[in-house]
Amino acid sequence: MQEYFEKLKKTEEYLRQKIHKTPYIAVVLGSGLGSLANFISNKIEIPYEQIPNFPKTTVPGHEGCLIFGELGGREIVAMKGRFHYYEGWNMNEVVFPLRTFRLLGVENLILTNAAGGINTQFKP
Repeated sequence: MQEYFEKLKKTEEYLRQKIHKTPYIAVVLGSGLGSLANFISNKIEIPYEQIPNFPKTTVPGHEGCLIFGELGGREIVAMKGRFHYYEGWNMNEVVFPLRTFRLLGVENLILTNAAGGINTQFKP
């Protein structure tokens, strides 16, 4: 567990060097909601590949970047693309970004997703 915490701290330190303000809210953008990132102002975009210890997205359509900025008068961080347990990541890897956000000072978390079914009688 000590090694895991050290990875979290290294990731936090890297991100603190890149951002100028503490995000208050984290938003995990599910499939189809990536366009919300277009409304974030004063953006700092960081691809997951550049972030130490961050998993990589493998699901098509999950771009794979953190976006820090302002939305609705609040400082936020948005995950554009996420990691899923069914992709083969273990749970510590799946929640790694969320734990990092808490270390950064995030106080609120909004999770979104796309959900559906195969029954053609279902209505949105």
